[in-house]
Amino acid sequence: MVTSVESLLEMKNIKKSFNQNHVLKGIDFEVKPGEVHVLLGENGAGKSTLIKILTGAYYKDFGEIFWEGKPVQVHNPVDAMKLGIATIYQELNVIPELKVYENIFLGREIKLGGKMSLLNYKKMRKEAERCLELLGQSPELADKQLGELGIGQQQLVEIAKALALDAKLIIMDEPTSSLSSTEVEQLYLCVEQLKAKGIAIVFISHRLEEIRRMGDRITILRDGFKISTLPVKTTETDYWIELMVGRALEEKFPKQSFTLGKEGFRVEDLLVEGTSEPVNFTIRYGEIVGISGLVGAGRTELARAIFGADKCQFGKIFIDGIQVQIKSPRDAINAGIAFITERQEK
Repeated sequence: MVTSVESLLEMKNIKKSFNQNHVLKGIDFEVKPGEVHVLLGENGAGKSTLIKILTGAYYKDFGEIFWEGKPVQVHNPVDAMKLGIATIYQELNVIPELKVYENIFLGREIKLGGKMSLLNYKKMRKEAERCLELLGQSPELADKQLGELGIGQQQLVEIAKALALDAKLIIMDEPTSSLSSTEVEQLYLCVEQLKAKGIAIVFISHRLEEIRRMGDRITILRDGFKISTLPVKTTETDYWIELMVGRALEEKFPKQSFTLGKEGFRVEDLLVEGTSEPVNFTIRYGEIVGISGLVGAGRTELARAIFGADKCQFGKIFIDGIQVQIKSPRDAINAGIAFITERQEK
């Protein structure tokens, strides 16, 4: 069977189970050259499993994959890389201590040849400069240490790595989750440049305003099934949500009435190392308090300090009106505080 050559990628009737848990139940998914195709669905809908099959992390139980009209088998990540499939994950796969061009060619170093197999730094640097220029970046960036760059530029380095692979399809998994508004704008421009070069992008995001701005088509998954593929520009956001959750939503944010309890937790003049201003807040029983700020504002550091994972210069913590001393995570756990980190600790 040969599929349409107008499609860069087609996945047909893809099924995947883990023991008795049927995660993908016959998914069809198609991506055309030069388009941003959004995968949308609630947690557990099957998005990550489908992508892991495409990138060789998992192997499908059933179904077919076609690349540029020809059937292919993707047994492992090397197979995907050879096809021209690259993935940019939410957690960047970089080494801060290395230079930018060294990160771009990490694991795929260009060698001079011969018995010694010395690395061809000049060629790697030149190719890295070319890829960075394609993304509108200064070629001088190639020689900088990656750890000196902001998160947004580090993400661009990951995209440059994909270009160095001659990627035809780039998968972006929640790429804006840790970016500032300025860095998000930079990513938007980068995506437009990639589209103009005919590179396809599979974009995974829960932020509907991003999908509206960046997407060309959207495929909605629910409970392991493909529900629909729709054009982004001519369909309503409310309709996406209805397909995603399986029912019409009369209210996106229904108001709920409840009574707050007494004060349960209080922070007074807590100054975290590396920050300049102390923090004060109170939480009552039955209340959710959000802590917001740009990347680097100190949100994570504050949470870690409260949990005893990082040191405080000074400040007080009260639980049920009684001051507690939290010098370590064990102290926090004993005091009844739990900490769910923003990323998996290694």
